[in-house]
Amino acid sequence: MDAEPPSAAAPPPGPRQTAAATPLLPLACRRITLRRLQPQDLTAFQAYRHEPLVAHTGHLHRLLALLLAGLLLSLHFTARAEDQPAADARARAAVEASGYAGNVLLYDIAGQTWRAADPALVDEAFIPASTFKIFSALVALESGVISDIETVIKWDGVSRDRVEINRDLDLRSAFRLSAVPHFQGLVRQIGAAQMQRYIDATGYGNQDISGDTDTFWLTGKLRISPRQQVKFLTRLYQGQLPFSSSSINAVKTLMAMEVDPHYILRAKTGWAVLEGNQNTGWWVGWVERGDQVLVFATVLQGVQPGADFGPARLNVTRQALGPEWLGQQKNH
Repeated sequence: MDAEPPSAAAPPPGPRQTAAATPLLPLACRRITLRRLQPQDLTAFQAYRHEPLVAHTGHLHRLLALLLAGLLLSLHFTARAEDQPAADARARAAVEASGYAGNVLLYDIAGQTWRAADPALVDEAFIPASTFKIFSALVALESGVISDIETVIKWDGVSRDRVEINRDLDLRSAFRLSAVPHFQGLVRQIGAAQMQRYIDATGYGNQDISGDTDTFWLTGKLRISPRQQVKFLTRLYQGQLPFSSSSINAVKTLMAMEVDPHYILRAKTGWAVLEGNQNTGWWVGWVERGDQVLVFATVLQGVQPGADFGPARLNVTRQALGPEWLGQQKNH
């Protein structure tokens, strides 16, 4: 907690002053108004409620303080209730049928409603893996490391098992193929200091990119929860990130996986293997259907998973979305 600034000693009471005036808001309550409310704020508020009155003239001030603090706390808990996802039986069944642990979080932008396979775990954080390519593409474009999505990224000459990435690729192809070496090259050019500034400005995940510059999103300490993924993607869709409209629109173009007469699906996969052969798989993005938009984040985990792990990320998500979003059936 930040220390309070030192204050000058109060002057002795004069002929018409018997005690210091009670401030309009107690210190604890004034702090509440400057940041997001926390559980300890309720404790501070309750403690203040039982403090003795210091002067008759302070009764009104204290009453106003209590009323305002109570209103702020009420608004806080109301907002938290609105952000609490409802349980989605179809999403839960899809996760369970996959045979893997995981979650699906869905956010309807127009209705401002949240649904999840497991509402209690939407804030559990995981390594972002290649879903971070959404962010790194934004930074590469915004910083001028790459000029547009047609710009070619040179192959580093190292032959890898995925033969389709053993060549020069433009940004569009590198994103579609999820070519890790090509994006590692971009991130090295961006540099750790500049990347950290963009991470902090955006508030991406836990904002920890310590470790190797070109692997922090694959094996490092960077973590992001399904809720954080969805909020980031919602801001991307709405153009509310600290990036130019040209960079945002370019990345939206990169993310277009399916363009159907009835909907547009924009998304990115991710897959990382951490210590103990713990596999984490993502599929994040959104579906545009007319003026309706549903943002999603699916994460699955498994130790030494089978060959179905990769497809399972997509299958679980498609089942959770259903034909009303990814079919010819109209939304209601």
